[in-house]
Amino acid sequence: MDWKDKFIEMFMAGDLKNFSAALELKREHIPKRLYRYRSAMNCPNIIEEICEGEIYLAHPDDMNDPFDACSLMGSRQPAHYFSNQETFRSGLQQHFGDEILEQIFQSPNWYDELMHLVASESAPNNTAEQEKIVQALVYVSMKALADVNKSFNKMVHMSSRFACFTTKPDNLPMWNHYAQSCSGVCLEYDPQDITNAYTINRLFPVLYVDKLPDVVERTLGKQEREFGLMDYFLIHKLKDWSYENEWRLIYNVGSWYFAPEDVPESFWKQGKKIQFVRPKRVLLGPKIEEQYEKLIQDASGYYEIPVVKMLCTEYGLQEISETQRDKTTPLPQR
Repeated sequence: MDWKDKFIEMFMAGDLKNFSAALELKREHIPKRLYRYRSAMNCPNIIEEICEGEIYLAHPDDMNDPFDACSLMGSRQPAHYFSNQETFRSGLQQHFGDEILEQIFQSPNWYDELMHLVASESAPNNTAEQEKIVQALVYVSMKALADVNKSFNKMVHMSSRFACFTTKPDNLPMWNHYAQSCSGVCLEYDPQDITNAYTINRLFPVLYVDKLPDVVERTLGKQEREFGLMDYFLIHKLKDWSYENEWRLIYNVGSWYFAPEDVPESFWKQGKKIQFVRPKRVLLGPKIEEQYEKLIQDASGYYEIPVVKMLCTEYGLQEISETQRDKTTPLPQR
């Protein structure tokens, strides 16, 4: 079993012992370096990240993935979700009796048969009307389930904020998508510099899946609460995004505020800065504008943070130090 699968299994086990063990396992696998791609258009924020060691935790609504931090329902059929027969047995036993219910509950299609039984009682000897009743029951059930899913997604989006990292400084799609087509920067962080235990615990790997998890399927009929349920949905993304190899620093409203009345109205719709650590190095994109390069060089130099220029060479995208620049022939810019 991959360590990430083991981590998520323990993280969601629902008991404190496994939860703590999951965090310990995750700490053992945090990469030695994490990278954060930034657009030079955010130069004032980059300067703050370099000088102040701050980091911006974005609102989920600001992500480019429309399904980020979302539960997606996996079925349009209520039978997919209603697996607890006892819920129906207690309500219908008096009306239909044990014998009929037992016969229905033994069928693999028991939910559909139960709906038809209810419909036949409401419209005896009228097949067309019965079918309308069944369709109405399915519609009402699915709408209720969809509303639960929608409410959960809204809660996750309103209350969660996160910053995104990756594990490679030469990931071309990342340079293109998040560093303004190679004209931005990539900040390199050493996780060992993070001394705040809470922050380390809130750093998660992203799991890439064929199908996003379904909160209705995961929670319907369960009595116990899962410790990390919201985090579970925040760290799953579709495999289309696997090239990002992402790690996420996730905070939620409880990271800052103790009670609902403490939360300012402005919080719900915007991101939030937190104290983090200064970057270990700053990597400049090969197409960065001179004005931004100078500002970032000056800020980094004040704190003796090394700055390295990335160049597109005959050998690919490479880090080129000041002493190597004269010996390297960059590819012509297009």
